[in-house]
Amino acid sequence: MKTFQELNFKEHYDSQKDDLLNDLYIPALANTKKYRRVVGYFNSKSFASVAVGLKDFILNNGKMDLLCGVDLNPDDVNMIKFASEHPEEILTSSFLKELNSIEDEIIKHNVEVLGWMIANKLLRIRVAVKVDSNGNPVPKGEGILHYKIGLMYDSQNNLISFSGSVNETAAAWEKNLEEFHLFRDWKKGEIGHLKDNLDTFNNIWNSKWDQYKILDIPEAVEQKLVDDAPEDFEDLVFTYTFSTPKSTTGTVIEKVELYDYQKDARTKWIENDKKGIFVMATGTGKTFTALGCLEKALEDSSKLLTVITAPTKHLLPQWERSINNYGIKYDKLLFATGDTNWRNELEDQLLDLRLNSINNLIVLTTHDTLASNDFISLLSKKKRFNYFLIGDEMHGLGSPYRRNGLIEHLYDFRLGLSATPTRYSDEESEFLFNFFGDELYTLSLREAIYEYYNPKTGMSYLTPYNYCPYFLSLNEEELEEYRGITQSLFSCKDDEFDKRKQNLLFKRANIIKDAQNKFEVLRKILDSIDDYSGLIVYCSPNQIDKVMDILSEYNIVAHKFTMEEKTKPLEKYGGMSERDLILDDFAKGNYQVLAAMHCLDEGVDVPSASQAIFMCSSNSSREFIQRIGRVIRRSPGKTHATIYDLIVKPSGNLFDKSLEAYEKSIFEREKERYKKIGYIAENYSYVIDKLNENL
Repeated sequence: MKTFQELNFKEHYDSQKDDLLNDLYIPALANTKKYRRVVGYFNSKSFASVAVGLKDFILNNGKMDLLCGVDLNPDDVNMIKFASEHPEEILTSSFLKELNSIEDEIIKHNVEVLGWMIANKLLRIRVAVKVDSNGNPVPKGEGILHYKIGLMYDSQNNLISFSGSVNETAAAWEKNLEEFHLFRDWKKGEIGHLKDNLDTFNNIWNSKWDQYKILDIPEAVEQKLVDDAPEDFEDLVFTYTFSTPKSTTGTVIEKVELYDYQKDARTKWIENDKKGIFVMATGTGKTFTALGCLEKALEDSSKLLTVITAPTKHLLPQWERSINNYGIKYDKLLFATGDTNWRNELEDQLLDLRLNSINNLIVLTTHDTLASNDFISLLSKKKRFNYFLIGDEMHGLGSPYRRNGLIEHLYDFRLGLSATPTRYSDEESEFLFNFFGDELYTLSLREAIYEYYNPKTGMSYLTPYNYCPYFLSLNEEELEEYRGITQSLFSCKDDEFDKRKQNLLFKRANIIKDAQNKFEVLRKILDSIDDYSGLIVYCSPNQIDKVMDILSEYNIVAHKFTMEEKTKPLEKYGGMSERDLILDDFAKGNYQVLAAMHCLDEGVDVPSASQAIFMCSSNSSREFIQRIGRVIRRSPGKTHATIYDLIVKPSGNLFDKSLEAYEKSIFEREKERYKKIGYIAENYSYVIDKLNENL
């Protein structure tokens, strides 16, 4: 970043001789850390144009305060007689109507940028409603906030301010004849004017003027903006207006371009007869890599049915946004989930494909629906064109039921995506690899943290983390029960019925997971943490209530995240599901901690999470890596993550020599998993010393 003094800004700008957008606004934002702006009035176009040039501002972790004026219709004012007490009810209706009516793709993309900023705590929006002497909002035509002031701070806290005729619209910056003055705090003759602009903004923002009622943007509107925005920075589409030359205007839409490693993966997939598996760590762009393959498949096919399957419904809207942001052209896209309506719609669209009414159909579904009889029977009727299956989190497709959907003769092209494709069962893994094909491209967790850097941000794709293992023992009662089960396992004959062994292993694993001494260690960890924000505590069903009680003892604002929270969008949550609302509140800091179970292991992106406590873990490195992936995604301002792992080390006190040797051989597998995670951690040396000391 440059300082404002290095940019050599002028005192006066005039659109007749200056390119306001490219000479001032975009380069200023690219080097701004804090931006405070008054917008003359709210509508979707002026609101969206605030996002012009924000890409570099966001990458610099810039923070924005946006103040909008409001021009209300008489009907809006008359709608609520007690508007002086509840004017937000007027604004919610008016604003949502405006946002829901956006059709222009450029405006829509820019509004998504602002929604993403809100979700990542980079943007605060307040609204200035002009009121009469009784505090009631005035109707349209009786005045609005119409100041046109911008305040920008650079990394050295230098301040510039502009004020004049230019409004925060694309037309104002590009097409209108506009002029304004720029004031710089390092120029003595300009400090007085700059201070006036600063005082004006602060007085309005902080409700110092009686003629305006200042409100935070209504919660429903904020939720609408956040809900419509992509979750990942990589999925944002930055658009802006440009003039080259002045007499011509056009629009630049920053098209998604695959990085070299993504192109390499796509090439290997094409060369392998359009079949294979990409093993890519979370946050490294496997979605766009897959869409690059889809783009190629569409080029090579006159007609194509593409089925994209994911573990949960929650992931499907993310895929839809990515498809649109990438620019994939399709005739129809539909969601086939557990609802009853999808069957008729899918049947109709398949018929249109067969009758040549459409040539490109994309179906977004879940692993369970993919394996259902209804889905299979519909796709199996009169197959006359190519089918392409993209399996997101493909390791979840190997169960006996779900593999019913992996029909060899049905899908001509196949692509499996996963950070951890290997399942618990060798037989399940073998089936998945036989269906999807070989691992064609691998980008490991370590590479994504330390070796591969995002050209857009200059940072690695994932956040480095520290690994903090805490070792504990079973209490005497648990140890006695553990010993009895181990004795039974040790005495089992090699050819004994497998179900009995599995039940014994399950019972023994639960003793480890639910060890009572873990709650004492949890308190110890909480005592060591300065800031609880962005913390996820992974629990078993038997632990979660006690964990919530302990969090309450520490006055921590927490919420459960289990299978009980609903995934269906509801009107009372502003069109969000209960689960989405919890994650949204967590991202905003309304909840400091989530107490979570298996449903947060994979597929749910929580970039704001920066620390996790593992109260229970299985032997599966897949589960462990998936959980780490929840807290090492890049997010503005996040530089590190911390993983706390509670490890039960069974004592040998109650074991005879033969059982002790047996137990050690089993625990060696645990040791390898801990080493694997510790090897990737920044504090690797400490971790290995700690593990060798205790294991």
